[in-house]
Amino acid sequence: MKKTLLVYWTLMISCAYAAGGIAPHAPTTTPPKLGTPVNPVAAQTIELDSLSKQLALDAMRKAPEDTVFVFQGQRKTKAQLLSEASTRRAPAAPGTASTFEAQRSKLESEEDTKVQTANAQTMAEFSALKQKFLLSK
Repeated sequence: MKKTLLVYWTLMISCAYAAGGIAPHAPTTTPPKLGTPVNPVAAQTIELDSLSKQLALDAMRKAPEDTVFVFQGQRKTKAQLLSEASTRRAPAAPGTASTFEAQRSKLESEEDTKVQTANAQTMAEFSALKQKFLLSK
């Protein structure tokens, strides 16, 4: 049985070599040294200073959370950059809300006046028609 397997493997290797599937002096890979941690999914590092603004934004959108970005000499992950950006967002200007509220209340009062005027005219017409039809009987 062992002799059959040995002949089979020898035949397979010689056929692969003849077909060009195996290089005659294929470089061998050395296994990692013991004690060296092997991380199959290492975090990617992207230097944002070397990219244009649009390319940097695209890279940040498409990158996973553990990607490390180098920007102005600082190394930060995507999650750290996003949390810093959310805390740096400026609140709305203080006068904007009060201006909006003033305009809103002015518009509401104008609309209320128009509705009250229209209701008064409708009630006057209704009363006139009611009197006309009640007196005609």
